[in-house]
Amino acid sequence: MGKITLSRITESFGDTEVIPPLDLTIEAGEFVVFVGPSGCGKSTLLRLVARLEDVTSGVITTDGAEAGRLGAHTIGIRPEHVAISREGGEWQGRITATRSG
Repeated sequence: MGKITLSRITESFGDTEVIPPLDLTIEAGEFVVFVGPSGCGKSTLLRLVARLEDVTSGVITTDGAEAGRLGAHTIGIRPEHVAISREGGEWQGRITATRSG
C-alpha cells in the first residue's frame, strides 16, 4: 500500500460533525495508531481510510489517486490492513492477547 493523504476531510452524521477538517499524510510502510476517548472518531476515521464509508467532504488519495474513485481493493487496502481494537469493560477479564488468536 502506498502513501495515503487525507486533505481537509470531514465526516458528519446529520448536523453532528464527528470528524472536523483533518489533514493527514501516512507514508508508505508507516504504522499509525489513533488513540482517544470513546466517541472521539477513531473508528469512524479508520472506516473512512479503509473506504468503508465515503467522507462528507474532502479528499482521500493513495499515491496521488483519489481513493473514492478507485475502491478499496484497487488501491491495495484489504481487511488485514485495518484493525480496530476496543478497550474497556466489555473485554476486561474475558480475553487476553495470548488467548485472542
